[in-house]
Amino acid sequence: MLHFISTLFVTSFILLTACITPPDDNELNNNFSKHHSALSPIATLLSHSENGSIIDLRDNEVRISPDELKNSVTDSMIRSLRNANIAFATHDSIFNGILFETEGSGTGVSGASTGYIYQLDNGYGKNIDIVENIQQAIASKKSQLNTHESLNIRLVKKIDDRWGIYLETF
Repeated sequence: MLHFISTLFVTSFILLTACITPPDDNELNNNFSKHHSALSPIATLLSHSENGSIIDLRDNEVRISPDELKNSVTDSMIRSLRNANIAFATHDSIFNGILFETEGSGTGVSGASTGYIYQLDNGYGKNIDIVENIQQAIASKKSQLNTHESLNIRLVKKIDDRWGIYLETF
């Protein structure tokens, strides 16, 4: 039974990461253009907060952490995030930026996340691939996978000097 469960878990992990539907760059660019000015103050606020700080809109009740951040986040900022279809915004040390997730899927141990990234002053984090086209980069990475390997990538397509579209699979 344990072997069956572990095989099922590994198979699910591989299927989740290998069947990623890449974001549509044009759609994300268009949405970003509409909401860029509203997202910028939120990016600035989170860039001055600690790693792991989050404004999470995935549940009915908005979760803001740490508590010190709650006093700085306005109702207008929450509306802006909702209008831009942002599930959460977080200060992320792996990407070395502020992530604005627009779409996420998977479980706690495997899945994918995509959205916008605001780059902090000292560049992107390690193991981040800067790409021209996310769809092509995923296809290329998938073609290099061996049997039973999962797709574990972090991609960024730059929009301008600070902003980009990100995709992470884990």
